[in-house]
Amino acid sequence: VYKKTIFNTRQIYKLFRAFNNRYAKMILMHMMLGTRPSEFLAIEKTDVKLRQRYLIIRESKTEAGRNRIIPLHKQTLPFWIEFLAENNKYIATDNNGIHLNYSRFRTRFDKTLIELKIKRHTPHECRHTLASLLNNADANPTAIKRILGHASSNITEKHYTHKDLHQLKKAMDLIVFKY
Repeated sequence: VYKKTIFNTRQIYKLFRAFNNRYAKMILMHMMLGTRPSEFLAIEKTDVKLRQRYLIIRESKTEAGRNRIIPLHKQTLPFWIEFLAENNKYIATDNNGIHLNYSRFRTRFDKTLIELKIKRHTPHECRHTLASLLNNADANPTAIKRILGHASSNITEKHYTHKDLHQLKKAMDLIVFKY
């Protein structure tokens, strides 16, 4: 049984420093959204609102995950600008503009980690990493759930606590990398 582990700070810095590696950028984009791999792979350019610094997840395996707004992490904005400038429908594409399915994404994910001498991780561990980073930065628990697309079992939180985009960005902005 494979035990899930999160990316550590040193590994995240290695990804940021690999600025010529398309897939390192893609891993960071995925990580700093906290999406499920299938959600990340389904992001279309039209889902990204760069000026307002957020995107909309339209496809999710859960009701709570569908049509949710996720702020874009400030330090990944240059990557979003670069990928949005390409003539592709989807964000997750290879060097030839071909949309990546999970198998091809996973292959490139694994190869990138090997190239950068980062120990084995799974794409889903990107999601665990963001959840841990937000938690460690003392982000608001409701904001964390909204960003991750988790349904709330708490009635008060579910029906009476409202987090707007500004508050979600505030939670995301608690994470700062000094690489």
